[in-house]
Amino acid sequence: MSYESCCTRSKATDATCKAYHERRPAGKCENIWPVPLGGNGDPHFSTIHGGSYTFNGHGEYTLLKVSAFNLEVQVRLEPISDLPNTEDKATSITAFTLQNGNQPRVQFELLRSLRLLEIRIDSKLLGLEPFDEELSPFLNVIYTDDKHLTIRQTHTTSFLISYSGNNVQFQVQLRPAFDFLDLFAIIPHSLLESKIQGLLGDLESLVYPNGTRLSSTDSNDKVLFFYC
Repeated sequence: MSYESCCTRSKATDATCKAYHERRPAGKCENIWPVPLGGNGDPHFSTIHGGSYTFNGHGEYTLLKVSAFNLEVQVRLEPISDLPNTEDKATSITAFTLQNGNQPRVQFELLRSLRLLEIRIDSKLLGLEPFDEELSPFLNVIYTDDKHLTIRQTHTTSFLISYSGNNVQFQVQLRPAFDFLDLFAIIPHSLLESKIQGLLGDLESLVYPNGTRLSSTDSNDKVLFFYC
């Protein structure tokens, strides 16, 4: 059972909370490696190997895929020029989905024209309450279950998605202008030893619509940085 079920919900008792900590003792920090991994802005990507680049693709892409852990993150990139009063050719993250093992699928979607953020769990829309600034961010839980998935709202425009089963976390930032979603990951050291594909990992996984595979060893900058 999750921490919230054993320690914070109305039916939780001192005995259930004590049993939780006995069965699931705190891990050691050396097993967790906070990696500046993710996509932000228009958009800039920080890869698993410490590199960074800007990619203004349009459409839906695999951001991160680790087959060994059955972990996959997909993002939607849309042109900023779709917004009123702008001719910017950049793009931004407007939606993403997370699939982590047998956990429920998590989806964030930014509806820019409505200035609205929708969060879905296995396609079911979550009802968001007004953010309580006086409540500790740790207690601002908007979703939790007994499969070790918890989503917290840490600020009016900030969210934390935590998977206690394999110590994977995702930090989500919504710009006040409702035009960008920034998505960052905190992943365990053991995951870094696996093959990682997608925009944050192995660029060899990028493929043109005609099936041609993009090579990160290509010396032509236009091929690498003018993908679309």
